[in-house]
Amino acid sequence: MQVAIYIYKDDVRYRLELFQDENISITSSIQNVNDISKVFTDYSQSFTVPATPNNNKIFAHWYENSIDDGFNANKRYDAEIEINHTPFRKGRIELKSANRDKGNITHYSLVFYGSLKSLTDKFGEDKLINLTNLNDLIPFTYNATNVVNSVVNSNTLDIAFPLISSEKSWQYGGGVDDVSTSGSSIDYTELFPAVRVRKIFEAIEDKYGISFVGNFLTDKRFTELFLYAKNSEAFTFNSNILDLDLTSTTGTIAPNFDVDLINNSVQFFGYGGNINRVEFDFSVTTSLPDTISKLHIYENGVLNRIVETTGTNKISIIYYDLSTPETQTPTTFTFKLESNGVVTASSFGIYVIEDDTPNPDLIYDATVNTSGLASSILPIVSLLPDMKITDFFSGILKMFNLTAYSENENVYNIEPLEDWYNAGKIRDITKYVNLDGEITRAPFYKVMNFQYEKSESLINRAFADTFQREFGDLKYTFDVESDGDEYTIKLPFENLMHQKFSGTKLHVGYCLKLDLKPYVPKPILLYKYGNISTDVNFYLEGSARTSYNAFGQDIEKITDEFHTLNWGLENSTLLNGVVENTLFSDYYLSYLSNIYNRKSRIIKIEGVADTYLMSVLKLNDRVVIRDKRYVINNIQTELNTGKINLELLTDFREI
Repeated sequence: MQVAIYIYKDDVRYRLELFQDENISITSSIQNVNDISKVFTDYSQSFTVPATPNNNKIFAHWYENSIDDGFNANKRYDAEIEINHTPFRKGRIELKSANRDKGNITHYSLVFYGSLKSLTDKFGEDKLINLTNLNDLIPFTYNATNVVNSVVNSNTLDIAFPLISSEKSWQYGGGVDDVSTSGSSIDYTELFPAVRVRKIFEAIEDKYGISFVGNFLTDKRFTELFLYAKNSEAFTFNSNILDLDLTSTTGTIAPNFDVDLINNSVQFFGYGGNINRVEFDFSVTTSLPDTISKLHIYENGVLNRIVETTGTNKISIIYYDLSTPETQTPTTFTFKLESNGVVTASSFGIYVIEDDTPNPDLIYDATVNTSGLASSILPIVSLLPDMKITDFFSGILKMFNLTAYSENENVYNIEPLEDWYNAGKIRDITKYVNLDGEITRAPFYKVMNFQYEKSESLINRAFADTFQREFGDLKYTFDVESDGDEYTIKLPFENLMHQKFSGTKLHVGYCLKLDLKPYVPKPILLYKYGNISTDVNFYLEGSARTSYNAFGQDIEKITDEFHTLNWGLENSTLLNGVVENTLFSDYYLSYLSNIYNRKSRIIKIEGVADTYLMSVLKLNDRVVIRDKRYVINNIQTELNTGKINLELLTDFREI
């Protein structure tokens, strides 16, 4: 077969020259019974290409490290493989090494990776806090009115404020922090926000120039999933650092001074004489007396100083020795503001003072209108958990047993495993394979553990002390005799247990430890259940409230059934009953039931595929060999010869 490998460098497509006698082998797998917690992708064995003039040009003579701006072997490059002019795989190529023999470079060693690897390459070491575009996707004006409305009113907001305490041990009907009384009203600044996970996915798409597609992404079990944005013990509002708008000027500019307010900057030219002092007065107005505002002052583009004030105050900053000859470059000042509270209005005064007498005269006075300064937008990204995007993404895949694959550049399909299999075709490959081969049993585990990260919440710890297990986890025992080890699937998230106050419909959580001290949790995922009318009042921001949006493990009915984020069967703290549609039953049970079927077998066989089969066979296709049907565990393809090695698992699913 004729194999062609193309590599993209600086958006230009180059064809690599290959050895005539070297075979290139690609191993493909997405879901593998030997490690069901992982999503796999295509990879190749290391292969070599000759150091021809063409390949040397593509790799920019990488073996010679004196070349500046040459081929970057620290990254992977987009690549395509064709067989007999038919597309076979898209992925990425990595340069591993070059070989020198008798003074001459003879070949380069390469590895080909599938599309999912290219996705993790894009993420790199980035963390959720690097998704700065999320602030623009879901702007939320942070104030008491908006926070209260998000809590008590039915809405579809992408930022919510779950009733989770990180300060007080809320009580109802008695006690020190009795939220049924106005004196112990919940303050809106006590509440941390939560952000819709779908919006985080959109921010990932936007930042890395990719698209996620799949029916599951519009399923309520995904769209109503929220990530709790808490990375500190106490909530502190910190605005983005914003430019002061200096374009609207009030007052009269003295005609004998050359002061320009352009591009949000102040320029002072050489005045001569005794004018060598400039003073900036910045006034800030806020409704919260403890608000800290910081003024960042840049001189000729370099940060000169940061000056702060608390509450409603004026900052005066004085600069000296600004008198310069007319021919010299003017001094340019720009200003930025940040705050940990809502700045509702501010003003900016500029004074140029003649400092040749004991009592200098104010000879220039202008007020710059900055009332449009919008420092009240909640910077949600700065509150997100300290977590790599790769870990967050793979954690979501693992939670819902999702597959991720790509058939088009930068477009990634995401589907639950069983939906992915159901979308595959039935292909009879009997004529391509030799029926001789090894037949083994599946790698049974007698016990499988499905776990979250341990929670330090006082409710979770009380549950664990009582039942000797973590809330929401599952230890599933199969009816097999096996000497194998236990197998554990563990999510990088914490499962925060809630409580409902006795005799009420009020459902709350606590990020408080047993000693009632706050803690920073592992990343927490929550379902937004929906708006609930309470049969009793609770006080929020000084007023009695009769409804709220409930958060926790459970979601409102989908086609007459509740679903939960718990792995195993638990009595719902919100619904006061057992929710049977768990993560395990919804996303893992069907797949594992097929593996643990008494008739289940793994067969390893060989064959020879033609160009058509190699180009159309997908990993979610069910293959038929004589009268039996299988799913593909993995397939190894020798590109030059068409030889295939298949590892197949018997398939007893309904079609």
